[in-house]
Amino acid sequence: MKKKLRQHIRQVIEALPPSVRRDKSLLAQRAMLALPEFAAAQTVMIYLSMVEEVDTAHIALQAWAAGKRVLAPRVYLADHSMDAFEIHSLRERLVPGPYDILQPADGNPWPPGQIDLIVVPALAFSRNGGRLGRGAGFYDRFLLRARDRTCGGQNALPLAVGLAFEEQVLDELPMFDHDQPIDILVSDKGFWDFRKNRNAAKET
Repeated sequence: MKKKLRQHIRQVIEALPPSVRRDKSLLAQRAMLALPEFAAAQTVMIYLSMVEEVDTAHIALQAWAAGKRVLAPRVYLADHSMDAFEIHSLRERLVPGPYDILQPADGNPWPPGQIDLIVVPALAFSRNGGRLGRGAGFYDRFLLRARDRTCGGQNALPLAVGLAFEEQVLDELPMFDHDQPIDILVSDKGFWDFRKNRNAAKET
């Protein structure tokens, strides 16, 4: 089922004209920047976007302008793990990694538990906080580490915020035990905050 969904979502995104994708991408980024949680975050992890994803360049530039620390992922195919490294530019000290996605060339990994806000990509999200990645599990493993208090967390757990085109937002997604949910979803049409319902479910 996940394989068919991935194929369908890819076709939907690829069908969007480049100009429409560009406009929707900017709207989604502006919605992300408008979040109080983003304004409060001092350390933000972004993904370095591919053509079919919501761009993150505007988010990074605004984060630097606000004096925030910006991190980006570096992935390892051997164990499908991922680390976060600080970046100071969208042009310098970035190299093509697996799947030809740019990633930091060097540096020291940042403790996952000390990231305030993680901007999370996906092929699709659901309206209850579910996420459908590309199948490699990089973000599921990283979010699990970030939510583990033994991985350097000091105060509140990192906030996982999905970023998507509205066409990537579905009512439901198949979720398994290892799938890590997001806390907030932002698209070009608005945002959804899943934390209240999730906390209420834990209390009952």
